[in-house]
Amino acid sequence: MRAMSAGHGLAACAIGLLTVVGLTSGCTGGVGGSGGGCPSGTANPAATVSYSRDIVPILQNVGCMALGCHGGFASASGYDVTTYRGVFGAGTEAQSLGVCDVVPGDANRSYLMEKLRGNPRQGVQMPQGRAPLSSSELTMFQTWITEGAANN
Repeated sequence: MRAMSAGHGLAACAIGLLTVVGLTSGCTGGVGGSGGGCPSGTANPAATVSYSRDIVPILQNVGCMALGCHGGFASASGYDVTTYRGVFGAGTEAQSLGVCDVVPGDANRSYLMEKLRGNPRQGVQMPQGRAPLSSSELTMFQTWITEGAANN
């Protein structure tokens, strides 16, 4: 995400990228695996897309893991993409919509995909201030989520 003026940079940038991953009705915005409503990924030995090999490099290359965007505790949107577990938590936008950022097995209900594809219900397309992801990058995210969003 791009750097912005002090005071607005974290909020404007962070409220975007990975708040897109989960449109599950009834999702309460809890972090996957913590008893909250957003599920964690599922193991899939046949998966063709790897979180560590394919997804993380995209997030790094477009600046999503930077502190001014979705990088850990500094994320004003509450959406942290610096860890696998964090990708499943719901940021403030997803929480306000009652959805999850990532819905393993269902990319079309994942708020992350809505934010990455553009024209989201809230906020702006991610990555904010940068070129949209390429079709091959979008396909990588879609396939990863459809295959269960495994931590592989």
